[in-house]
Amino acid sequence: MIRPGSSLSKAKKKIDTNYGLNLKKVEKTIPKKEDFIKDRDWVGVIALLEADRSVTDTKIDTHLWLAYCYFHNGDYKEAMYIYDDLMKKPQYEKDLHIYKSCCLYAL
Repeated sequence: MIRPGSSLSKAKKKIDTNYGLNLKKVEKTIPKKEDFIKDRDWVGVIALLEADRSVTDTKIDTHLWLAYCYFHNGDYKEAMYIYDDLMKKPQYEKDLHIYKSCCLYAL
């Protein structure tokens, strides 16, 4: 029988909140486009590029990467629409015709 006020009743057990697991802290960083492309996560890179496109709509490079990702994701019509928009600009790259023809072939 334990008497009240004894050292045994005062000793508290330490509760393990990690349940014996060694957890690492996750760093909060914005993922990079290259990481998604390397993993072939087309939906992730499309979401990232769509957010970038809404902020800066003047970058042609963003539009080209977005069309590339749509093409590899299998959304050929969306890629073709982006190429059509880029072809409306003056002094566009002539390679866009090849990219659009690949979309048409895939359809």
